[in-house]
Amino acid sequence: MSSASLKNGVERSSGVVTAEEKKDQNLAVEDQHFLALTHDLEEAKNTIEKNDENVVLKRLPKLASSIDSLNYLTKGSGVVRLNSAALVSNMQSSKLAFRKIADPIKIKRENKEAKEATAGEKWFHMPKTELTPTIKRDMQLLRLRNVLDPKRHYRRENEKEVPKYFQTGTIMEGPTEYFSSRLTKKERKQTLADEILANEKAKAYFKRKYDEIQTVKASGGKNFYKSIKRKRNRR
Repeated sequence: MSSASLKNGVERSSGVVTAEEKKDQNLAVEDQHFLALTHDLEEAKNTIEKNDENVVLKRLPKLASSIDSLNYLTKGSGVVRLNSAALVSNMQSSKLAFRKIADPIKIKRENKEAKEATAGEKWFHMPKTELTPTIKRDMQLLRLRNVLDPKRHYRRENEKEVPKYFQTGTIMEGPTEYFSSRLTKKERKQTLADEILANEKAKAYFKRKYDEIQTVKASGGKNFYKSIKRKRNRR
């Protein structure tokens, strides 16, 4: 091999090595730039987080460092108990209570119920009477009072429903009505229906009127003609 060829080969090999080294150097420089950039980004992130924490801490109320948490606990006979003297009093707890928001629909319903519970100021707030079976029976007798006594006449009532607001009581006779309007102890009963049923004259009157009504209603029927035939056969 000639000396000229050897020289050219050495130059080519030296040229190849130089290109690889340059490539490695470029990669190393890029890595350094990337590391520096990531380092700067991390520092910026840490700075932002610290600033956010400082802002949040500024918004939060500061706690008194002089308060000792052990003051709320007491030790005795190996048992840890709560110190009642260190607790918040009722007056302080009322100041710390949350504000209650009233429901307008609930308030409206409660006001309506309270208004309907009485008859109003004009009637001195007369309360609503609970309708029991005894009261319903007495109210029905008052409506039919035209039938109870044939010698008395009352004004006709147009109201069919029982009133919401009313009161019941006992009428006490005066000293001048001792013989005319006084009821004896035997005649006094607990309800109006018991007093009417205990009256013998009223019972006889009711029975007679009932028989008359049944006779009128039964006229024209089979029993009516059968009774007429029996009367004819007796002749």
